[in-house]
Amino acid sequence: MVSFAEIQNGYNNIYKEIRKYIWDFPVVACLADLEIACYKTCQSLDDLRIKFARLKSLVTEILYEDEDFKKAMDYFESLLDENEVYVKLNQVQEVIDV
Repeated sequence: MVSFAEIQNGYNNIYKEIRKYIWDFPVVACLADLEIACYKTCQSLDDLRIKFARLKSLVTEILYEDEDFKKAMDYFESLLDENEVYVKLNQVQEVIDV
């Protein structure tokens, strides 16, 4: 079981590595789609897998050259291999006086 916080951290690792390069518009659009999917509260893993696969197919040539980028992509992919995902909900720390 994986949390959405872990997925968001995995995306942040990808973003840290991918910003080292200049990309064309299709790669940037796929990255934006993946970011939106990662930061939605109740996103399906299937949708994340599709968007990640689309991005990965566009950046495969860099994966062979940059080991840090490959590690970030592999880690994110391992998170998506999980079958269940959970979201930790925020708790309100308020007390109402009666």
